[in-house]
Amino acid sequence: MHRMVLQLPTGPEPGWELDASRGKTSELKSVAESQVVLQSLKQSRNAWLSTVFPRFSIKTRGSRPAEVTPPPHTTKAHGKFDLHIGPHLFANTAIFEVHYLPSTTPSTMSGSGQASPQASNIPSATSSGVQSSLSSVAFPSGTYVTPALSAKVTNAAQTDPVLANLLNAVINRTANDQQVKTLGYLIQSLDNVPPVESPASAEHGAAAAPSPSAPRPFDIVLEFYEKPGERFTLPRGDVVCELATPKVPSIYRSSDLIITHCLPFPGATGFTDTSVREVVSFRLSRVSQSLWELLSTWAGGPEKIDQSRLKLIEITKAASRSFLQYRLPEGELLNEIRNAAAPPFTMKPIKPAGADSNRSKRKSVARRPTIVAVNPAPPPEIPTPVKRRSQPKMKAPLPPPIACHSCGQTDVPLMMGGSMYWSFLYVRVLIRIY
Repeated sequence: MHRMVLQLPTGPEPGWELDASRGKTSELKSVAESQVVLQSLKQSRNAWLSTVFPRFSIKTRGSRPAEVTPPPHTTKAHGKFDLHIGPHLFANTAIFEVHYLPSTTPSTMSGSGQASPQASNIPSATSSGVQSSLSSVAFPSGTYVTPALSAKVTNAAQTDPVLANLLNAVINRTANDQQVKTLGYLIQSLDNVPPVESPASAEHGAAAAPSPSAPRPFDIVLEFYEKPGERFTLPRGDVVCELATPKVPSIYRSSDLIITHCLPFPGATGFTDTSVREVVSFRLSRVSQSLWELLSTWAGGPEKIDQSRLKLIEITKAASRSFLQYRLPEGELLNEIRNAAAPPFTMKPIKPAGADSNRSKRKSVARRPTIVAVNPAPPPEIPTPVKRRSQPKMKAPLPPPIACHSCGQTDVPLMMGGSMYWSFLYVRVLIRIY
């Protein structure tokens, strides 16, 4: 979403609007009512998220063409960190290490604008693909498949159609054993035979087969949490990388990293050719040792960092500061700031009225019409049911007490006594008597 960018007035010193409007200070609104600080922070944050850094790639939906297409590359993620830029905090900012693949610039067009016959037989593969395919070829002992050998084979295939056909068959895995052996013999002969131009290219003055271009240095790419579909490049230049104590103590003993850079960045869309150079610092919270070593190498090493530090000091001394006008009078600019701070749509409640009440709604019941009879018949008598009397429950008989059969004592030891036909409990003394 494109937001409106307002040109906010600036001056050479803080509070310059008070000196410029002496005698009319009462007409100036307060800092809170002017909302200049709020609008400035919004525009600054939006610029860092969209136009300050050069764009590396952007995801598109559907069949729409991509606005930016990066060259072939490999990506390595180093994690997510909190990025501090001035008053802004960009939490969970992802950092990637991007390495570009080597590429060749084919020049097989003849002087008359027609392609040479060998152009259709050139294998469309990079040196890395050729190197992985040559691993299946049997070479004599002491011969290894190196990137230099792969580049040499790729260059020779530009002018040798037989070698190109065999190499294509090996890459596509359609070659038989005899073709693989023939390819091995041809590659072994490349050490003794220098590359020769094809007759067609020699007649028409075509250029020789190109060699792979020099490897492009790796880049550091950022992805903000607020914009997951866009990635931005952190450009090289006069950069200073140094460690600092972390703002938040960490149990992992990690440190914060401060990257000092110079604006404007080349390739960014948020600057013009007349933009003044200024120094800015980025702070990454709790970086790992591997990321610190990577960024130190990306900045050029210790010697390059010392040279960049001196250049940035000179830029800082030559730069002039400007200060915002924090208090504004009533006018067009203040109305524009108020309109920009207002929400873009009216806020309406999603819940219907009375949604929080706990009372259940009554269901509407259709009433039947009452029919009034002239001589209503008496209602039939309904016999009253006869109630049965509840019978009392019989109590269970109590067990007989355990006591002496003769004297009735219960708190003394008892013994069984009697004859073979009857037996009772007696006190021990009574048993002796009986």
